Amino acid sequence: TAEGNQHVIVCIDYLSRWIEVKAVKDTGTNAAVAFLKNNVFLQHGPPRRFISDRGPAFSSLGFAEFLRDWRVRHIMASAEHPETNGLVEKVNGTLVATLAAFVNFEHNDWDRGLQQAAFSINTAKQSTTQITPFELVYGRSAVLPHEASFPWPPDHAETHEERLKKNDQMEKNRPTPSLQKTKEKQVRLRSSSETKPPVRTRRLSACYPQTAM
Repeated sequence: TAEGNQHVIVCIDYLSRWIEVKAVKDTGTNAAVAFLKNNVFLQHGPPRRFISDRGPAFSSLGFAEFLRDWRVRHIMASAEHPETNGLVEKVNGTLVATLAAFVNFEHNDWDRGLQQAAFSINTAKQSTTQITPFELVYGRSAVLPHEASFPWPPDHAETHEERLKKNDQMEKNRPTPSLQKTKEKQVRLRSSSETKPPVRTRRLSACYPQTAM
């Protein structure tokens, strides 16, 4: 491109399917480290595990030290099982197809539309999760460019806020197996403490001291 970018670094979260992308001039270790640090770790927090291919940038000593400093476990896909990193390969194909809508006829300005293409993917409903990555990450629907051109109904934001509060309350009240057992135990203990113990009656007879006759 005019800025000298020749490659794209792509990172995807396996849970939400959220992607982060960046146009780079080379695929060296420094570019990979800068991308993960600034675009992923400092934006979303470091993951527990990071899966990559066995490219030179990811197999270098500097990259290993970087992940060790962030307490991130590194898993590299083997050549015998490339499907380990298959999700990224699938996203790469989707990104290329989406990016075609944002480039000129010469295809030499793709880096300018890269973030728009990523936004389109992050706001599209996924077949596996049946929800958009944006909603999973931010807890709300994204405001798309064509929606921002029109004023929202005055009750839209309030209704959406109420719906979020309701969902949060439902999530808090959802009993987990351990929590349910604890509640049941507390109910049994409370019931037993409220039950009055049986009263035992004993017949008492008067006792008089014997006197010498």
